[in-house]
Formats: sequence, C-alpha cells, structure tokens
Amino acid sequence: MTGFFGSYLFAWIFWLSLSLGCLGLLLLHQLFRAAWGRAVLPVLEAGARSLPIMAVLFLPILIWGMGDLYPWVHGGDAIDAHRAPYLNMPFFLIRAAFYFIFWVGVSSYLIGLRRRERLTGDVSLAQRRTNVSAPSLVLFVLTVTFAMTDWVMSTEHHWFSTIYGVWFVTGQALSAVAIAALWWRKRQETAAPMQEADFPISRDLGNLLLAFTMMWAYISLSQFLIIWSANLPEETTFYLRRSGHGWDVAGALLIVGQFMIPFLALLSGKTKRSPVMLSRVAGWILAMRVLDIYWIVMPSVREGGVLPAATDVLTFAGIGIIWLVGFVRALRGALPDEADVATAAEAPSHA
Repeated sequence: MTGFFGSYLFAWIFWLSLSLGCLGLLLLHQLFRAAWGRAVLPVLEAGARSLPIMAVLFLPILIWGMGDLYPWVHGGDAIDAHRAPYLNMPFFLIRAAFYFIFWVGVSSYLIGLRRRERLTGDVSLAQRRTNVSAPSLVLFVLTVTFAMTDWVMSTEHHWFSTIYGVWFVTGQALSAVAIAALWWRKRQETAAPMQEADFPISRDLGNLLLAFTMMWAYISLSQFLIIWSANLPEETTFYLRRSGHGWDVAGALLIVGQFMIPFLALLSGKTKRSPVMLSRVAGWILAMRVLDIYWIVMPSVREGGVLPAATDVLTFAGIGIIWLVGFVRALRGALPDEADVATAAEAPSHA
C-alpha cells in the first residue's frame, strides 16, 4: 500500500489527535473543575471546536482512500471473513458518523453551557457541565478506542492489540497539555505583569505533562512486553515492520525523546514553575508526537524506509494549515478576560 492516502492518513490522524486531546482534557476539567483547566479553557475549547473541520477532512479517505488503506475492504482469507460482521463498509460508516456526532455534540453542548453561565451568571450550569462530563468522559475513551481501531489499527491486515485505544488516548492528552502549556506562556507574555512564581498553573501543567509522559511510556512498554512474551506470529508483525529500514532508529529516538528527555526535564520543579522552560519541553513533546504518529501509521500503509516522502510533508502541512486556521479563529472568539485568568491562577490547585 503506497501513495498519497498513506501520507494523508498520517497527517489527518495527527491533527485529529490534537482536537481529541483537547476534548478529553475539556471533559476532565469539567468533571473535576481544577484550577489549571480554568486558565487554559480557551485552548481546550478551540481545539474541540476544530472537530467539525476534521470530520470534513475525513471525507477523502471515505470516498477515495478506503481501498488503498484498509486490506479488509478487499476481503480474502478466513480471518477477514471472521471480522466481516464488524469490518464492513456500511457499519464502518455508521461508526464513523457516530464518533463525530458524539464528539462534536458533547463539545458544543459544554461550550454552550459555559457561555450561558458567563452571560446569565447562573452557577447551576457549572454543576450541569460536571454531570454531563462524567458519563461523557467514559464514552469518549470508548469512542476513541473504537475509532483508532477502525482508522489506524485496521490498516494492519491481521495484527491487533487490546491496549491500542488507551495508547492513543494517552498520546492525545499529552499533545493537548503541550498545546496548553505553549499557549500559557504566550498568555503570560501579554497578561498583566505578575511574577511567574505566583502562578500555580505552570506547575500543574508540568505535572500533567509528566504524568502523561510516564503513562505513555508505561503503556508502550506494556504492549511491547505482552507481544514479545506471547511471541505469536500474528502479533509480532507490528514490531517486525518497524525493526529495519530506519524504523528501529525512529523507535529508539521515541524512547529517548518522548520519554527520557521530557521525564528528566519535568522532574525539576524549576522547569514546571517557569512558563518559558515548560513551553520548551512542551514544544519538544509535540515534535516527538509527530514522530510517534508517523512511526505508528506509516509502516502499516507504505513499504519502504523511514525517510518521509514529499507527500508526507505536503499533506501534513496542508491539513495543519487548515486545522491551525480553524483553531486560531476559535481561540480568538474564546479568550477569557483578565479576571478569569487571575482567578484561575490564584485558586487552589486540584489537579
């Protein structure tokens, strides 16, 4: 499987992961109402509001790319026949529609409730957001698990992993916290003058980055050890495809770059207290997230080495520009006033 749609899937999955990560953190914040969430709510809401754009950008895959990306579309052996009740085009389309309807619906509802609360001063709407977020967070994890199984894992002909969905959920959350940390630094540069040490938000965001970094490493290691210890041919294909042609080097870089370097940097309280230093770690993590998605997706949809093709770069940039335009427009319409930021900064942390 080669060509344009492999590149397109990689780029689309990465930018979709940013939107889904923002939605997941939005649900998490609305559930616990932590101080860090109040400060970065505009970023989370703007990312979640980009989901309709990603739904539209999924149409080229549905219309033209299915046969190139997914072996099960063509059928073939007994395993394909066994999976046919689940992996078939009508049910695939129904599931995709349900995922986006749920994601867009719950994000729009929560954002709408917060706006109504700010306009009317009705504090009971905050409790309603919490009540909605509790079951929605469970359904969010389930839908992301099934979506990544449908859209990414099924590009592998026979391979499967039961930890795959949590792997993606954790990576998406890591990406979203990194975006929030980058925005928080920018916000600090334009806000009313305050000492960085007076803000607990940077520390909370740093702790979240550290927690999700450790969780990503734990899940990645667990998946590898389970497959290695079982040593079943249908399970080892995933790592065999990534054991040569430079993919093994990329995997080693992920171990160092997405775990060891951020882990050591985020152990320092100085890093977490400083929005500037934290933003540098966050930018590094986002770069590693690009490599991680590339390492997961590309060996499954294209033969060859690790070096990116021109279509990889062009589709990544193209979808990225569209996503960023939508994100920035949503962010400009969602910025809180200075009182909101100051209140969040002074509030006790519950993260």
